Amino acid sequence: AVPLQEISIRGGLFSRVQDRNYWQFSQYVRLFRPDAAGEQWAFERFVKHPYPQGVRLDSIVEGARDLSYYYSQEVPTRSEGKTMLLTLHGAVVALDGSRYDLPPLDTLRYHISSMLSFADTTTRYVTKIIEKYAVVNNRNYLSFRVNDTRIIDTLGDNAVQLARIESLMSGLVEQREFHVDSIVLTASASPEGSYAQNERLARGRAAVLKQRLGQRFGLQVDTLLSVRWVAEDWVELERRIAADSTIAEREAILGLLRTVGNPDRREAELRRRFPKQYRDIRERLYPLLRAVNFKYDLRRVGMVKDTIHTTVPDTLYARGVELLNEREYNDALRILRPYEDRNTAVAMLSLGYDEQAYEVLRRLSEEATVEYLKAIACARMGRIEEGKAAFRRACELQPNFEYRGNLDPEIRELITTQ
Repeated sequence: AVPLQEISIRGGLFSRVQDRNYWQFSQYVRLFRPDAAGEQWAFERFVKHPYPQGVRLDSIVEGARDLSYYYSQEVPTRSEGKTMLLTLHGAVVALDGSRYDLPPLDTLRYHISSMLSFADTTTRYVTKIIEKYAVVNNRNYLSFRVNDTRIIDTLGDNAVQLARIESLMSGLVEQREFHVDSIVLTASASPEGSYAQNERLARGRAAVLKQRLGQRFGLQVDTLLSVRWVAEDWVELERRIAADSTIAEREAILGLLRTVGNPDRREAELRRRFPKQYRDIRERLYPLLRAVNFKYDLRRVGMVKDTIHTTVPDTLYARGVELLNEREYNDALRILRPYEDRNTAVAMLSLGYDEQAYEVLRRLSEEATVEYLKAIACARMGRIEEGKAAFRRACELQPNFEYRGNLDPEIRELITTQ
């Protein structure tokens, strides 16, 4: 429900009595200077009929004469309805305080016109390339106790991480579209401690996780799954440092990582030369190096060629058309804009983007509906002669547009303009 602003029509005598009431109130306040409570009492005592506040129109009528007022109101249309109902209420208040409520006016029904009849509902198709082989990569972070390879579910975020690993593996192994050719599990450790010790830990953690997954999924996964390990993932650490602008002397640190070959000496030099940064890197970035990566190599079942091209419905475009028909014009345009077709123009015209719609229509092939929409755009932009020509061409291509044009206010105004 959208309330309309009130209008007030006051008789001349009524207005003069109001003015006198306000004068009496102001005189009282001037002579007695009451406090706020006293001033409120005086206002209620002297002003029986306050001036109307916040009204659209306040008109004073002298004598018996008619008054006409053209009330215009912009109301946003909504997707759930195609009609708008309007009813008016009013009352007459007399000087003696009596009041007569006018009976509500019979409900007026307005049909909300739109250009949705011009929307093209033809299914649009896109070419999709389907590949025989696919790869799925999945990175997870498990917590381990220092110098320990055992997986403890209750440690850190392990329960959530293990659930993610098992859920993805279950989904890929059990689905029917792809056959799983192989699964590679790679465990990595962070650089603190000796390289030899970290290599032992990474290898041991990978083996323990494989054993756990084999027990969970059986011989099929145990056979498919192979393990690898990275003792210290310096490549990942270098990538993360390079991407982190908060690290001071970042370029110098990266230079050290790239020039010092021995991993144990590299970590010691990082700790010695950049102690402050080292503490930050060890606290924030080292945990991200203790990762377990899964690489699934998949092969599409029943497919012979490495790639095939197929035509499928464009579901994104279909959603844009659906939003257009629901009058969700902004959301529809966000999807339809790149297509630059008739539906794009309808969305633009519905939002008042007339010049943009005209440019889209101008580039489309000649067709009756396109010419009619172009006539509407030209009418709004003041291109009268071009709009008339577009409308005439639309009628030539589809004669019934001549009847529609007479019912369309914008077209009717266009064709009657001299």
